[in-house]
Amino acid sequence: MDHIGKVSKLSHSEIVNTEKEILANFWEFCQNNDLPMWLAYGTLIGAIRHQDMIPWDDDIDVVMLADDYKRMLAVLKETDGYISEHIRIVSPDIDANCPVTWAKVIDVRTVVDEEILVGQPQPEIHGLWVDIFPLYGVHQTSGIQKFAVAVFDVLYLLMRIGSWKRIPVSSGKGKLIQKVLTPLARIVSYQRSGKLAAWWMRKMFPATAKSNFVFSDSQSYLHFKRSLFERTQLGTFGDREYPIPAEYDELLTAGYGDYMTIPPESERVAHTMQAYRIVETKADE
Repeated sequence: MDHIGKVSKLSHSEIVNTEKEILANFWEFCQNNDLPMWLAYGTLIGAIRHQDMIPWDDDIDVVMLADDYKRMLAVLKETDGYISEHIRIVSPDIDANCPVTWAKVIDVRTVVDEEILVGQPQPEIHGLWVDIFPLYGVHQTSGIQKFAVAVFDVLYLLMRIGSWKRIPVSSGKGKLIQKVLTPLARIVSYQRSGKLAAWWMRKMFPATAKSNFVFSDSQSYLHFKRSLFERTQLGTFGDREYPIPAEYDELLTAGYGDYMTIPPESERVAHTMQAYRIVETKADE
């Protein structure tokens, strides 16, 4: 990462503490802009089971209803995603170089070297992050829902093929699909695929306010009752409290089953990231 300048490698505890700081900044931004959000997925399990991050985890996730997510994007376009001097929210709608279709809250004083991604890591896009997953409305007609999700899946796959140096595929069908789509992904570019995929999700699913069920593009097969997000309470996460769905038990049971039982070591999943704090930028040298 010579193009960035001098960096200092972060330990696991430093990564976790930085992510918690990012979360605190984002929650303050949400409060200031009347944007509801909730801790989600493994982060929500951590808040319920450990009152903190899951000990072996190094990732923080939150969710927002898509109606509020769209309002957030409108606010951020005026600041190029920045919510403070060193915290930036990035998505394909804000920066086409974002390699995912949802949004990430980034600490631009850090950089994560993900070797699998094409190109050099940039702090404004690849810093330590908190994921923001929008929850989209589900079509009442299952056929329309399946078609809309299938189109997104193709666009997302094109984005992944274009932005990753390699995609681990084990099945023969998967390898064939990757071989067929790789030339198209290179021509289209992952930036165009990502912007189109994000646009498709915003435009092709019903407003959450008018939907009985919601889903995330990261788990399109799993639908949740929107009513699960109608009541909110605070949950302890480290030394702070954050909003969690009051109906968290039904939500987590649907997604994870027995979420209160700590899994064996062989099933504990975490990122294997190399994260750095920027000590001195190239321009400063």
